[in-house]
Amino acid sequence: MSLKAGTSIATALDLGVLTTNIQTLDDAVSTASITGYYRFTIAENSKLNIKLSGLSQNAELFLLNTDGSQPIAQSARGGIVDEELVQSLRSGSYYLLVRGGGGATNYKLETSAISLGPIPLDIAGNSLDRANNLGTLGATATIVNEFIGNFNGLETDFADYHQFNIAENSTVNLKLTGLSQNAVLTLQDSEGNLITGSDNSLADKNLAQNLRAGNYYAFISSSGGTGTSYRFESNAISLGAVPVDNAGESLDKAKNIGILGTTEIVANDFLGNFKGLSTDGSDYYQFTIAENSTVNLKLSGLSQDVTLQLYDNQRNLVQASATGGNADENITRNLRAGTYYLYATGGGNGTNYQLAASATSLGSVPSDNAGDALNQAKNIGVLGSIATITNEYVGGFSGLSNDFSDYYQFTIADNSTVSLNLSGLSQDASISLLDSQGNVIKASANSGTNDENISQKLRSGTYFVSVNAASGLNGSSYRFSASAEGLGSTAVDSSPLNQASDLGTITAAIPTLDGEIAAT
Repeated sequence: MSLKAGTSIATALDLGVLTTNIQTLDDAVSTASITGYYRFTIAENSKLNIKLSGLSQNAELFLLNTDGSQPIAQSARGGIVDEELVQSLRSGSYYLLVRGGGGATNYKLETSAISLGPIPLDIAGNSLDRANNLGTLGATATIVNEFIGNFNGLETDFADYHQFNIAENSTVNLKLTGLSQNAVLTLQDSEGNLITGSDNSLADKNLAQNLRAGNYYAFISSSGGTGTSYRFESNAISLGAVPVDNAGESLDKAKNIGILGTTEIVANDFLGNFKGLSTDGSDYYQFTIAENSTVNLKLSGLSQDVTLQLYDNQRNLVQASATGGNADENITRNLRAGTYYLYATGGGNGTNYQLAASATSLGSVPSDNAGDALNQAKNIGVLGSIATITNEYVGGFSGLSNDFSDYYQFTIADNSTVSLNLSGLSQDASISLLDSQGNVIKASANSGTNDENISQKLRSGTYFVSVNAASGLNGSSYRFSASAEGLGSTAVDSSPLNQASDLGTITAAIPTLDGEIAAT
């Protein structure tokens, strides 16, 4: 068979304008000419159908762009299996490439194109600043017919924005109908923040929302699919006035109720939806405590569910109260001196409330003079017969500090009996004697507030003591006493088992250990 296809883009065989009628061409590739190029035209947006069949050797099929420089799609199944391409294209001229796999083969090329119609006009903008302006809504519905989604792979329009204005506080009704693909309808404020929205489905969408006078956006979106036409209706029914909000609506605008003391500071306000005219779901208050205190906060007089939250000055949540229903909300918390925030949220259909706040002093947090780790141990020097005494605090302090371990370092110049005593406890604590590497030599952990005592014969050197509090909200002051009495010539054995002196074979004669005799 003689070759009909061109061997390059410039010599491509022109197939003319493709239509719904299947155009068939018998052709071949040879070992000398393994490529065949075709040019074709589609008069309007169409779905292109290409089939390569009758192969006796492997061949591949490529669809190229309008200048033939880039592939749009390809079929390369391998072997002598038919190759097929189905592709949506805009009107224009394109190229086909048949490429042999090395051997000569005849083939049949079938081409056709089915019209897809014009790409739908996009009336609505794709962003807030390009939104379709519906004007000022009134009681009579404003209607828009549009398209959203993927139009046969030729155009994608997944976001439609419609802007509207309401001249006074109103109930706005938005309706989306006529869908053949899933879509979502959302209502946004003038900054594009979400107010409310629908589900993502084929079902009709209806949103009704009470809004203050101003500018708003309706956002219609589709996550994919083949696209859908839709009908969008909007109207607004006038409402009345909005109540005054005395509390701030954010931390930055929090109402400052001053410095708390033992006398309650009281604030009265409203939270929630007031007759559908406004939604005030957030009230913020700021307060200060001049010293470490137990703070008592109470929200009462509720007719709807409200949650009360306490934040520190870094906006971290400290504690919350969410009792449920219209029960009072209470927070009692020990806090360090500083500035804090209260956040009341909820209110449902609207509720009045009374906020009462007071504070009772706890005093200052005990200073921590002892180290919190071995490498930070407080050095109490060289021990002698006169006790070295330290007064300290260990454990939690009303939830404001956690100092559960105190470390001390000491030295003994000679082999000595070291005596350690922990007394004056109001909470459970223990004491441990550690070697220079932090290994426990001996510990005392009596229950409750009983004194802790350790007496141990030690070689000269450096040692550590750790005082450890039991976990809990409250710790204890304590008196730590340490002393050392020299042992003179009495030896102290600290050799481990794997370094034991070898006495040799035991006989009737009694051997003498020329070494150290353990004193403990």
